[in-house]
Amino acid sequence: PLEQRTSCQRSLVSLHFNLLMLQNYVALNSTAVAKILKKFDKKYGTAIRPEYTRTVVELPFYRCHTLGHLVEESERLFRLLDSDVSSSSICQSLPIQPAGCLALPDTWQQQRRVQEAA
Repeated sequence: PLEQRTSCQRSLVSLHFNLLMLQNYVALNSTAVAKILKKFDKKYGTAIRPEYTRTVVELPFYRCHTLGHLVEESERLFRLLDSDVSSSSICQSLPIQPAGCLALPDTWQQQRRVQEAA
């Protein structure tokens, strides 16, 4: 049970970190596109930025609602694991269950292994 709880905690921390990185990436991309369009409009005397921004904001990639919910859910699950709740019941409630709680690759460790092997 302790090993399973630790495995779940590590997986959730990794998931949470990756979700936060994705949120930051989406925000950075949104800002970059807005700045590029502003410079384009200024240089060429056009006004495509408002229309393009309205269109892009409707795309799923730029919507952060689902991503925000996933971040909140990972935090909620971590708090549950940190409390006295049985880790097996939490693991069973997760959508992905192979090899412990979550079969999420730790990309940093994978990248390090690849670099060390090279």
